[in-house]
Amino acid sequence: MREVSIAYIDAADRARDMLLCLGVLMQGLGLVCENYESPSGLKEALYLLSRSCDDASDDMARAKAEGLPPAKA
Repeated sequence: MREVSIAYIDAADRARDMLLCLGVLMQGLGLVCENYESPSGLKEALYLLSRSCDDASDDMARAKAEGLPPAKA
């Protein structure tokens, strides 16, 4: 198993937490758009961003668990 520096792990944790927060914000904005009948394109874009944040967070967590650098988008 490769050694991974604590700084790298901390940076990955912060980035994962930020992406999770962004995902929650995007879901909330999507619900607001839905409740106020905003254009459907905006709602779909927000949900897509939310899913992208979730996917990136999952990839980073998986890479951290395996001791590998996260994949580039």
